[in-house]
Amino acid sequence: ENGAGVWKMPGSCPACGAPLSVIGAHHFCVNASCPAQVKGAVFFFIGKDQMDIENLGPETIAASMDIAHIISDPADIYTADYDKLKEFAGFGEKKIALIREGVAKSRERPYERVLVSLGIPGLGQKAAELLIGAGYRCVDALVALAAGARTDQASAQTAADTLTAIHGIGRKTAETILTAFSDPVLLERIKRLREAGLRFCAEEKTAAPAGTLIFAGQTWCVTGSFERFNPRSKAMDQVKRYGGKTVAQVSGAVTHLLAGEGAGSKLAKAGELGIAVVSEGEFLDMLARIGVE
Repeated sequence: ENGAGVWKMPGSCPACGAPLSVIGAHHFCVNASCPAQVKGAVFFFIGKDQMDIENLGPETIAASMDIAHIISDPADIYTADYDKLKEFAGFGEKKIALIREGVAKSRERPYERVLVSLGIPGLGQKAAELLIGAGYRCVDALVALAAGARTDQASAQTAADTLTAIHGIGRKTAETILTAFSDPVLLERIKRLREAGLRFCAEEKTAAPAGTLIFAGQTWCVTGSFERFNPRSKAMDQVKRYGGKTVAQVSGAVTHLLAGEGAGSKLAKAGELGIAVVSEGEFLDMLARIGVE
C-alpha cells in the first residue's frame, strides 16, 4: 500500500553470497565457511543447551573473536591463547584462569551434547538420542554413512532411507545430516575437536534397577542454573537414567519443569500450562529417596 514494495526473500546469503537452502519452513545458508555462519556456529556451540562452557559467555566470545582475534571456529576454543585477552579491560589473571577451567571441564560433555553442538539443522537433542538409540553411537558411523551416500544417486537414496527408517527422523533431516557429514569444513572441525579431547562416541550405560525408575512416564524440561547440577544437563541425565524423557522446550507434553536460579520464560509458560514446577532441593529429595546422592 502507498507505494511500499513487497519484501522478497533473498535467494542468496547476504554475508557470503552462497545460495540459500530451504529446510522446513526456514531458509539457511549452508556454506560452512560463511563468516556469519562461523560466528553463529561459535555462539551456538557455547550455548546452555549445547556445550554450556562455564565462564565463556557471549561477551567473552565476542571479545575473543572481534577484538583479540583468537577464535574463528568452535574448535579454536580449545587451542586459543586466552592470555591475549589480558590486554583488554575486564580480563585479569583470575578471569583467564576461570575461562581455562570452564573450557577444560567442557571436555567431559557426553557425545550427544557434542553432536548437537555441531549446529547441524534438525539435529537437536531428540534427533541425537534417536541416532544413538539406532546404533550410531560414534560420529564415525555417521561420517561413513555420508561418505557412502556420495557414491551415486542410488547410494544417496539408500543412505537417506536408512536414516528415515528411524522413527522420528524425517526426509529433510536425513538429507541435511548426510550433507553436513560430507562437508569438509565440518569434518575438519570434528577432527580438531576430537584432538582437543571431546567425546565423539556414546558411553555404555548400565540400566537402572526397575525399582528406581521414579521418572517413568514423565517428560521433563529444565531452566535456570543450579548449585549441584553444573551444567544443568546433568540433572536431565538423571531424569533419563531413572526412566523419564527430556525435552528442550516447554509444551503441553511436558509434565515437570526443573527450575533453578534465574528461571525465565520457560517458568512463565509452565505456569500458564499448569506444569509441575520442581526446585533443585525437591529434585535432590526425589533422587535421595532411591539412594542417589
